[in-house]
Parts: sequence; C-alpha cells; structure tokens
Amino acid sequence: MKKILFIVSLMATLSVAPVFAGTVKSPDGKVKVTVDEATGVWSVSYKGNVLVDKVQSQMTLASGENAWIAGRSGAVSKAGKVKEHVSTSVYRQAEFDYVYNSLKMDLGTGFSIEWRVSNDGVAYRFSTSRGEETVVTGETMRLDFPTDAECILSCVRNPNRPYKTSFENDYHTVRLSEGSDVPAFLPVSVEAAPGVRVTVVEADHESYPGMFIRPVKGEQALAAEFAPYALKESYIAKTSGARTYPWRILKITTDDTQLPVDNLVYALSKPSRIADESWIKPGFTTWDWWCDWQITDVPFTPGVNTETYKYYIDFAAANGVEYILLDEGWGKIGPGQNLMVPIPAVDLEYLTSYGASKGVRLLLWVMTNKFHPEAEEVCARYEKLGVAGFKCDFLDCNDQQGVEKIYEIAEIAARHHMIIDLHGIFPPAGLDRTYPNLVNFEGVWGLENAKDTHEQQIIPYDVTIPYLRNMYGICDYTPGAMRNFTKSGYTPSKSHPGSPGTRARQVATYVTLDSPLTMLCDTPSNYYKEQETVDFITSLPRTYDSKLCLSGKLGETVVIAREAAGAWYVGGMTDWTPRDIKVSFKFLKKGTWEVKLFRDGENADENAQDYRVETFTVTPSSTADIHLASGGGFCMQIKKIK
Repeated sequence: MKKILFIVSLMATLSVAPVFAGTVKSPDGKVKVTVDEATGVWSVSYKGNVLVDKVQSQMTLASGENAWIAGRSGAVSKAGKVKEHVSTSVYRQAEFDYVYNSLKMDLGTGFSIEWRVSNDGVAYRFSTSRGEETVVTGETMRLDFPTDAECILSCVRNPNRPYKTSFENDYHTVRLSEGSDVPAFLPVSVEAAPGVRVTVVEADHESYPGMFIRPVKGEQALAAEFAPYALKESYIAKTSGARTYPWRILKITTDDTQLPVDNLVYALSKPSRIADESWIKPGFTTWDWWCDWQITDVPFTPGVNTETYKYYIDFAAANGVEYILLDEGWGKIGPGQNLMVPIPAVDLEYLTSYGASKGVRLLLWVMTNKFHPEAEEVCARYEKLGVAGFKCDFLDCNDQQGVEKIYEIAEIAARHHMIIDLHGIFPPAGLDRTYPNLVNFEGVWGLENAKDTHEQQIIPYDVTIPYLRNMYGICDYTPGAMRNFTKSGYTPSKSHPGSPGTRARQVATYVTLDSPLTMLCDTPSNYYKEQETVDFITSLPRTYDSKLCLSGKLGETVVIAREAAGAWYVGGMTDWTPRDIKVSFKFLKKGTWEVKLFRDGENADENAQDYRVETFTVTPSSTADIHLASGGGFCMQIKKIK
C-alpha cells in the first residue's frame, strides 16, 4: 500500500478555512489562551500581558491507511469551571483541589486537542479516537516569546549522544537567542515578563517519549525535540487504539515560592493503578556505595559481604531506619549480572531473615535493562525471600521504549509488593502518582557527584532544585554526609567523601527536598560518632500532609515548611553567600509551640561541621532570626505544647 505522510495540526497547511478559533480563561480571569483565527497558532497572556506570543503545536504521522484532509474541523466544546479533588498517596500534599476551565477542539481527523487553564498555568494535549496503529514521526511544540528573555535550563552532557543521558547536570542561565548546542531536559524556566515566570514541564507520557527542549539560536523561542524510538528509528512513537498523548504544561508564577508547592504535574497524571497501597512504606535507607563500604573498628574485613550488611542492619535497627540498600556487587555487575544468584560472600537468605528480626528490610541494586526482561521471575523470588524492593539503575534514556520499560517494571513490582527506587532515570512527570510504589526518581545532580570532582556548583544547585526539579516530582538526592567542608576547604574523595557546605545544611536537605525514600549516604561508623545529628534526622517524618514555601529566591535561598500529624518541620538553606533569615511562624495554629532548632554553629564559616542545637518556644505571632553560614542551613522541629 502506498505510504502517505499526514499532519494533525493546529495550523492549516492549505489555503482553507481555519481549523478553529476560540479563547479560554482561568477561573480568576488572569490567564488566557487565545487561538488566532487566521493561523491556528495560539498565545498565552497573564493580566493582559502576553507571555508567549505564539505557540505552534502539531503532530506529524506516517500511515499508509488514512490521510488527514487539510482544513477539516469538527466540534468545539468548552467546559465551565471544573473542580477536581485529588487525594494523594505518597506525595507532598495529602490532598488538594485542581480547578480549571477547559476548551476542546475536534480536529475532524480522528484527533482532538484540549486545553486546561487554571489560575497557575496552561496545559494542553492531543488525543485520538483512531483504532488503528498510529506511527508518530514527530511532534512540534514551539514557544515564541515577546522578548529575548533569560532561560534557566539543565542540559545533557554528551553532545555526541544527546538522548542517551542520566538526566543529571547543574543549571545555568542563557538568553533565548543564545541557543544551545545540546538539548535540555525538563523543567526549563523562562522569565517571560518582569516578575512573571513560565516553566515548561510535561505529565503522563505513557507509551510515548519524554520531551527535551532547547532555545532556538538567533530567535526568542524554545523548541521541543524527542528521542527516536529505541534511539535509532525514524519515528518517535508507535501506538494503537484510542488514547491520550502527554500533557504539555506551561506553569505560570509571579513569585518563586509558588514553584516548590505546585501540583499541576501530579494533578494531570493518571490516578494510582494500585488498589491496595497499604504495603507501600516510604522511609529512610542506608547506602553503602557512596562511602565505599568504609566502616571501622570491626572484627571483619568490610566490603560486599554478609558481615558488613549485618553491621548495616544493626545500625539501621538502632536508629529507626527502615531499609538498607545493597548497591552494586551483591551479584555480578554489568550485563552478565545474575539477579537470581548472589555472590558467595553475600547470604541474602540470612540477611533478610536477620533484618526481619530487627524490623529492617533489604533493597537490592540492579541494572534496569537486565532487570526488565526478568522482572516477573526476579520479583517473585525476592518477594518470597522478604526483600522490600529494588534500586533500578542506568536506564539513561526517555525514548518510548525506555518509558514503557519503567511502566512495566512498576506494574510487575506492584503485583509483588515491591517498592522501586529509580536511578539513571528521567524525572517522574507524574508517573509516581500512577504507580506510587515508585518511591523515588533520581534525575537530579545529587550529592554523589561530589565524590568525583570539585563541584562548587552543588551549593547553588541545592537552592535551585526545590523550585524546579521538585516542582516536577520527587528526587533521590542522597544526602546525609557527616564530613562537611567550607568552599575553600572542600576536596573530592572516592573512599572518604564529604559534602560542600555545612552540617546543618545536610540536615535541612531532609526537609527542603521531596524524597519519600531518603538515603543516609554516609557510613555507619561516621554516624555512630555523630549520634546527635543522626537522632535529629531520623526523628523527622517519612511522609507529610502539607507543604509550604515560606520564603526564598531561586538559586539563592529556600525555606520549606512541612506538616505531619499536627507537627511542623522547617528546613532552610543558602548558597555560598552567608545570610540572615527571618522565619515567621504565622503558619502555626493558635497556642504555644516548642521549636527544636538545628543550625549552623558560630564557627561554621571556618569549620563546616560546627552546629548548634537549641530549644525555644513560639506562638503564631513570633519570628526567629537565624544566621546561615556560607553554604549553610537550618532545620526545625515544631511541636505544640499541650
């Protein structure tokens, strides 16, 4: 059969009547989407000021069966104010409301497009009622801005293989017209107008590749791009049947503090597919790889062996830590890793039994591409053994095939009551709502990067990711270093690593970042020497009911407050600039509250391990002035006095 190339588009490609025309506003009337009657290109404005002066959205398909007749259009439907109440499982808010107005256009081709406009942003997606196979050869999303605005982005690191990436890099700022030699992974944030930011993310890219984006050199625009299927085919996706495509989201903020508490990605993702979630237990876990299995003062040789992990179990049990993670080495690593047979030095049956007797469960590191084809067999075996789940590493792509692997792993693991921690992975894009047993995603330039190079950028990065990366979903940053260094004193180390910045900053990270499975990355030997710090960290909740961003500026400072079971927890940090932070307690209910504060010590600018713990009382009308050292932070536990 002769092959025909056809396009489903908002843009008429022939001189015919426009596909559609219309407008839709947010419930408060401040955000408006306007579709141009002549071209089909649409724009976004806020309070009458254009933020994106034209958006081009189209899908290009290849099929030998059906061709789109240009200019054919169907029905237009608008929905008034819609209010969706979302009850969450493993998330930063126990519940929230998503309120929006919508506009849906039938394109008359078996495809339609829908916009949802809320007070805080615009989302759109294509959908199809076609029953036959659909091959997507390309998708266009181009955003043209009125000015040559500043753009914050994090790019892939290998220009020769841009779509083979671990989604880890620091953030940098460019003008749109400067362009980029390599694509960036999401989020990408643009100061579209004075005091108004547009941040680009996506949600619900099931059976479809994730989106990359880059500034267009010489123009005031961003353009999306996608990895080809299996990183080599001439198309980006192959699907069949009626379906929806991913949501493209333009988050609109007028203050940086709105970003860390945004719920658009979660709201636009598919609900949980796990009927009984009672077995999903977020928590803390130890981690052996970061500190290179370095433990001291023990009557055995440390390493990947039963004695070492028994020691880890004892530490975890003594400190209320729910899990220990056995990273690479428990089975032969690499493509030949035998997931069913541990190395002789590791007795998994003994360790799972011993851990169970202490209330501690095991997590096992695996190569994702090795684990995926064997997931059913491996999960069945280790479920019986009592293993809690797996850390799946090195997927390093977000093409359609890679995305489908993660959905399949999540579904199989859920049937066997297994939690999954994903590394070498794209950010979640709402996948953690659909499968809440995916308790963490890396996709972040975390503390492990401090082991290899003198990474001064980690400190400003720490006060950027609460706004951008966590707006996009949970992340596994892996904090907890007990060896802490000033800007001038820090050097990398593989076997005895530490963190740039202060001890109090490491403690603050457990509150400032969204991370349901949070690692204590250092060695138990170091933790035993720092019991006061460990006690403070492990007394923090594993899940929270609500989250606020009290103050901050992207890339400079952040102060996050979280509530759990009536108590509050506040974490704050700065970049390399020492700062004085004023915390207002007006978020508290009436009454008197006791604050336990872990802060930088008076000598923290010279000795980053210096900290002080102090206790005082406050009421909702109180404020507290806290000095943050260079690279510093603080953490509070606030409980009501009855």
